[in-house]
Amino acid sequence: MTINPPLASRGRLLLYSATTREMRTLVLYGLDFSFFMAQKAPKPTPPPPPTPSRLAFLGDVKRRLQKEYDRLVNRISALMDKGKTLWQEHGDKEDDNASEVSEFQDTLSLGKNMEKNLDDVKAAMQQVDAGTYGICSNCGKPIEEARLKLVPSATLCIACVKLDRAA
Repeated sequence: MTINPPLASRGRLLLYSATTREMRTLVLYGLDFSFFMAQKAPKPTPPPPPTPSRLAFLGDVKRRLQKEYDRLVNRISALMDKGKTLWQEHGDKEDDNASEVSEFQDTLSLGKNMEKNLDDVKAAMQQVDAGTYGICSNCGKPIEEARLKLVPSATLCIACVKLDRAA
């Protein structure tokens, strides 16, 4: 549940349950501290049926996402192979070992970033299949097509990205 801070200062907390999609209010100054239902959160509206141009766009996006997925899988596999051989060829001097540890840390960090990107691409592919691709996960508005062409795995619209960076 999330807490709405502006309402907390007035003696009440407004809580939202993502699982039940209900708004609940907790009275802080009363004797009863139990939750009671205040209002139901609106259900998300289903996306309209795709137009032929939207279907073509989604087909292009899916092909690009599949290419990116294959590229990331190959790069991660290559990094894993490099990491295995890196420790097998360790040096006999401290300087050699220190540089190998540094290189391994860099490789590990790069691998984690690629795995996150791979997860984002998988999620975007699932959204295309579910018909929810291109909808901002923060505000629920459509993500601009220009942004999706540049970053096919984007989950936020430009306005929400700006708000996120400003915070």
